[in-house]
Amino acid sequence: MGLPALGDLFDKLGLYAPPQVYLPAGSVTRPSETDPAALALGTGLRISPLQMSLAAAVLSGGGKRPAPYLATAIREPDRGWVVLPAQGEAQRVLSEQAASGTANSLVVSGQSFWQTIAVAPEAEQRVTWYLGGTQPGWNGIPLALAVLLEDENPGKAEEIGQKMLQKAMGN
Repeated sequence: MGLPALGDLFDKLGLYAPPQVYLPAGSVTRPSETDPAALALGTGLRISPLQMSLAAAVLSGGGKRPAPYLATAIREPDRGWVVLPAQGEAQRVLSEQAASGTANSLVVSGQSFWQTIAVAPEAEQRVTWYLGGTQPGWNGIPLALAVLLEDENPGKAEEIGQKMLQKAMGN
C-alpha cells in the first residue's frame, strides 16, 4: 500500500482528527513521515486509545467506523436525564467483506473475538497496544476495545484485553 492510500485509510479510520465527543480532545497532526512502511508501523503518529477503539470497531462493525459515545445521557439538576445525541454518524471505511476477512484472520482460536497486539516504536518509552473485538457475525452489539500499556508487555496487554472482551461478551 503506497503512502497516499495509507494516508487516506488512516484519515477514514479517524487517526488524523480528534474524536467528536462532548469532552475536550487534544489536537491531532498528520505525521511528516514519507516512508509508507514506517508510517504503517505508526512512526510519527500520536493516537489516543479512543481513536484506536474506533478504528478497531471498523472490523467488528462490518467495515463502518461508529460515531463515538462516551455517555448516552447526563442528569442535569434542573432538567433530569438528557439524552446526548452522537456528534457524528457512522462512516464506511472498509467493505463488509474486507472487514470480515481481516477480523477472521485475527480470530483467537476457541473464542468468538479477534485480537492483535503490537509494541509501538517510541523513542522515549515503548508502549504496548492491544486491539480486539467481536467477530462481525457475532449475535449482539459489536464490541471493540483498545488497551494501551505504557510498557513493553504484550503478554499483560493480551491478558487484560481478553478478560475485558470475555466479560463484556458474558463469558
